[in-house]
Amino acid sequence: MVDMSMVSAALTSIKTAADVAKLIKDGEKQLDQAEFRLKLADLIGNLADARIEIASITELLAAKDTEIRRLQAQLELKVKDNLIWEEPFYWKITDGQRDGPFCQQCFDASNKLIRCVNKGYQQGVWHCHTCKSVVTDDSYNEEWAV
Repeated sequence: MVDMSMVSAALTSIKTAADVAKLIKDGEKQLDQAEFRLKLADLIGNLADARIEIASITELLAAKDTEIRRLQAQLELKVKDNLIWEEPFYWKITDGQRDGPFCQQCFDASNKLIRCVNKGYQQGVWHCHTCKSVVTDDSYNEEWAV
């Protein structure tokens, strides 16, 4: 797990490295050769520490992305297990009760359960407000069309 101490350690290493680099730049003439080499070694060490921390954070973030994808796939399967297809809609079954209808186009294209609505002025005509599809069911009668 990426915790704030890892991020803080990486940022501290980078800040220390920047401070040492500034000291080397500003004090170039005042530093003797041994002190200069010591400060340069500190700079390299701090940059190496930062690199290691950032590599660890990157690895942990990649693991989290993998876990998120796994959980999304698991959720998708759970949703599909509770769905039935009765043309032209999907219906969600919960505790034996049918819920819906849900838009076939939205679910097939992006695994989103978007509820279709009947606006009440025409029996058997259902609208999806997301993909803008209009679907008729078995109760639709063309003779009643407005």
